[in-house]
Amino acid sequence: MGDDDLVALLSVREVREARVRDFFDLADSLLDFANVQKILATLDRTTLAAISAVGIMATDATGPTTAEVATWVEALEPDETVVEQSLRLAVTLALLDEVDGTWLPYTPVSDQLARWPAEGMPSFRELISDPVPTTLTPVAQVDSGAIDHVAAEHAFNATNSIAALLAELQHEPARELARGGIALPETKRLATAMAVQLDDVATLVDIAARAELAALDAGNWLPTEAAVDWMLQSGGERWAHLADAWFGRLPGDIRDLLSSRAGAAWGDRLAEYVRWLYPAGGDWMRERAQEYIRDAQVLGIIANQTISGPGGTLMSKGADAAASAMAALFPPEIDKVYLQHDLTIVAPGPLLPKLDARLRAMADVESRALASTYRVSEASINRALTTGQTADTVREFLASISLTGIPQPLEYLIVGAAARFGSLRVGRITQSSIIANQPGAKSYVSAEDATQLSAILVDHG
Repeated sequence: MGDDDLVALLSVREVREARVRDFFDLADSLLDFANVQKILATLDRTTLAAISAVGIMATDATGPTTAEVATWVEALEPDETVVEQSLRLAVTLALLDEVDGTWLPYTPVSDQLARWPAEGMPSFRELISDPVPTTLTPVAQVDSGAIDHVAAEHAFNATNSIAALLAELQHEPARELARGGIALPETKRLATAMAVQLDDVATLVDIAARAELAALDAGNWLPTEAAVDWMLQSGGERWAHLADAWFGRLPGDIRDLLSSRAGAAWGDRLAEYVRWLYPAGGDWMRERAQEYIRDAQVLGIIANQTISGPGGTLMSKGADAAASAMAALFPPEIDKVYLQHDLTIVAPGPLLPKLDARLRAMADVESRALASTYRVSEASINRALTTGQTADTVREFLASISLTGIPQPLEYLIVGAAARFGSLRVGRITQSSIIANQPGAKSYVSAEDATQLSAILVDHG
């Protein structure tokens, strides 16, 4: 193998560095029975049957051609191109070798496959003869409306929850534990911000990460640059981005199956098909399949174990068409809100994303549903002022979206916060001689009001 091929191989085949001193050790590690079994467990039935056929057909001197292997596995109904793709995949994984257009087995790989029946896994004959489970069945037209209604509700909630997640991570990152998973206090904070159950946080973070909207940086979850543009998209476009990232992660065989069965019921039949397609996958593949189904349910790609209309459109026509299909099911977005005397802001429907993003910069989300409530406080106004806004720009924006003008208490709050803004400052000392009695000082806190400074000294809050 050349360097590039070897790097690609070692990115998918795990080896223990402590045991590898040279290329011979590396070869031994790659052909270790446990290592071979681990990679075989990730392969589909056609690829496994093709590798097994090569091991059976090869002699000491020669191996079979692609056409000969295709004849042996024809019961699975792959064409010769598919068989060749499977064989080439096996070569890139160091499970087969190719010499002058023929395929040669590695003895430890063939021996491991021969051991399968004794370990409760299929023999070569079973690989090619086990019947395919019943395929997914169409859904009656009378049920599709109810399915789409439930799916749209799930999709709307998931999209809004991830928007809230990204907004919260922008304010304060979430720490990832060394053993994996977000720390419990951080999980509680994110769950509150997203208005979801604690158990749902990890799933939504996974979905956001897969869509490249959130990423780990030095052990902390943060929004990515792509998240900025995503936050300004319409609800349908936001959903389509998340759903397309889910679809792109599916293994090719499952993606092809689902694409050809748009508008079909999944139920337990998808799990049965996955078990048949990956006969050595065991718990690993079942967990992956369950993860696909779980995320599809959260995103409204399926509802009640049935593919939704927008979900089917995603699989058959792509993300752009799916965005339009889902947007038609979402409640219409609005551009006006009610400003109230108690310093709350009520949006009677989903606010346009660009307005929601700007409002979050100066108000905290208090409740989020079809109608959302925001609350303005001195802290939230200070947050807006810190980003470069002024009392005038805050007032102009709120007036432009208000159906009720700006109530007097809110006006007073904005003016007062702006007047006090900057009265307390924190900075870095570049010349320690500035503070004669603290030559090693690195930073300072400065206040115009001595009482405020005294309070800071005794009150950590």
